Amino acid sequence: MRELTRTGHNDVKSPDHIDAGAVSTTSVEEPVAPSGTADRTARAIGYILSPLTLPPILVGFAMLYFKAPSWDVLTVTAVVFGLMTAGPAIVLIWMVRTGQASTVQVTDRGARGKLLAFALAGGIGALLVVLTLDLVVARLIAVLIAAYLFNVLLLIGINRFWKISLHAAAIAGFGAAVVFIVGVRWTDAHVQLPLVIVVAVSILLAAMVGWARLQQRLHSVPQVAAGWLVGALATTTELLIAYRLGIIP
Repeated sequence: MRELTRTGHNDVKSPDHIDAGAVSTTSVEEPVAPSGTADRTARAIGYILSPLTLPPILVGFAMLYFKAPSWDVLTVTAVVFGLMTAGPAIVLIWMVRTGQASTVQVTDRGARGKLLAFALAGGIGALLVVLTLDLVVARLIAVLIAAYLFNVLLLIGINRFWKISLHAAAIAGFGAAVVFIVGVRWTDAHVQLPLVIVVAVSILLAAMVGWARLQQRLHSVPQVAAGWLVGALATTTELLIAYRLGIIP
């Protein structure tokens, strides 16, 4: 009787039901909803260390490192946050609500291209504002924002043909910029941080972001690795060129 019951139960499964299950398990484009502590941690890392949150953190760190006046730090950080973080975030929410993006993770390359274009516009706006201000470290901040703009253009080009990890590229670029700032022994720096510790923390943050993107199944290992490589190499090259040319005193 048990054998007959199992057979009967198997017979009632329709092909449509089986196909739907197969499709849902093989899809790689849609993010996986958190189902445990690891997934919730990965999502939190993705939000905290996202390409939108890092620019004001980097700018604020650079200005504090060079003893910029508190008012200048607050002003520039607020400008960068408004144009390079809040602005693109509002656009992202609008894209999700209007159906142009399926989720805030922006897994579709077409939607990512639009968001990158808005991020580029915000970065240009922030650069123009910084250039009009009389800052202690105006050139360095301008070069950091310019490097961000070049990286966005590079990622826009790559995104047209392949889905590279923007999170991995952003955190790698962030780490490379911080290592550059600390690695060059500026005479007017507020404090000399141990370079080994800065490098170690930068690698740890990059590893955390890479793990988070893989944990959520939003990217493959090659996409994350490529993001790390592009972000670190592009940012380091841009800053070294600016330093060698004397753009950064």
